[in-house]
Amino acid sequence: VVLTSAPSRDGKQVLVGGDDRIVRLLKLDDHTELATLDEGNRDAVTAIDVTADGKRMLGADATGLVFVWDAATRAELLSLQAHTG
Repeated sequence: VVLTSAPSRDGKQVLVGGDDRIVRLLKLDDHTELATLDEGNRDAVTAIDVTADGKRMLGADATGLVFVWDAATRAELLSLQAHTG
């Protein structure tokens, strides 16, 4: 089940995330999968966005983990766990 989505700044692609713990980059016109940005090793993806300049893609899961990818290379740049105490 898709829980969150965000279009790319050019409107040609969309990031989707959901309860399958995977973030996918899809072509918006035909939903062809361009990339899998998460290997399913997190909890349900509850938030997704793209930075205003289009250079980074961001997401968060149900445990409070926040992650950042480079939009051009699709490499994960950073992950941060939310403070719990």
